[in-house]
Amino acid sequence: MMIRLALCAVVVLGCGYVGFSYAARIMTRAAQIREAEGVLCRLIFHVGFLSVPFARALCLAAKQPGEVCAMLCTTGTLLMQDPGRSPEDAFGAAIARCGRNFCLQDAEIDALRELMRYAGRGDRENMQSSIRFTRAKLQLIREDAEAQYHRDGRLYRGLGFLSGMLIVILLL
Repeated sequence: MMIRLALCAVVVLGCGYVGFSYAARIMTRAAQIREAEGVLCRLIFHVGFLSVPFARALCLAAKQPGEVCAMLCTTGTLLMQDPGRSPEDAFGAAIARCGRNFCLQDAEIDALRELMRYAGRGDRENMQSSIRFTRAKLQLIREDAEAQYHRDGRLYRGLGFLSGMLIVILLL
């Protein structure tokens, strides 16, 4: 009887853990979008006020801990190693090199890819406005991700726990 009770507790805790981990992944996505926004804010400073070339500015702006910073720093490093390479190609190679260790979805990656498509073209003012535009896009996406967490996070945590309870009831 005690073994059965212990196994039931393990099932409930395991299902609850799955629900909590999925809810945490949603919050991690919002945090990583915020991380990308911070990189873009620093990138505006490096490109606009310090007049640093884009590849070097991207490396300097992304010198922070985090998955998104590592991916963007890899992009800048690839651009500095091969000056003839387009920023969009370097961004794609950085995503392939870093793997999918981050929780960004297609909307965020597309916004960053669009920035990389136009990076290095035109003068500093155009570059700054492109970065600001991308940052504004990411801010809207982050607000949606945070709203999704507040709306769905509790749901996933509850579903995980309740599905564990259902399995236990069915097994007993």
